[in-house]
This record gives sequence, C-alpha cells and structure tokens, in this order.
Amino acid sequence: MSSPPDRVLSGSAGLECLDAFQSHLHSIYGVDVPYAVSDFVTTDRDLVSALTQGDKYHLKEKLLLHQDGE
Repeated sequence: MSSPPDRVLSGSAGLECLDAFQSHLHSIYGVDVPYAVSDFVTTDRDLVSALTQGDKYHLKEKLLLHQDGE
C-alpha cells in the first residue's frame, strides 16, 4: 500500500483556503486579528533565497521570523 501523494494548494486557491481557515478560527474563538495570514505567504523562490542566504530549495515549507527589538 502506497502513501497518498502530497496535496498542494497553490496560487489563489491556496490563499483563499488559508483565509477561510483563519476566518473559521476567528469565529470559533471570537477574536479579530487585523492581519490576514495570506499576506504573509510567498511562493517567490527568489525572495526566499534572498531572505535565507540562498537556501530556496531545501524544504517544501519555511517559517521565516524576524525579531524587532527585544
């Protein structure tokens, strides 16, 4: 028995799915966040390369964080 293939949502369908999921979480927990999760998603490999010192193919996904101050 083989494992199922990875399911990838790309482009606007993927972003719409993320926004719908965020909206659902907002309704469950009764919170409102002024940011949309889709505003922080990129599929631009050149941008990822620039932000990670050239490592744009190592992982399928990356979480990039930037600390400002303490």
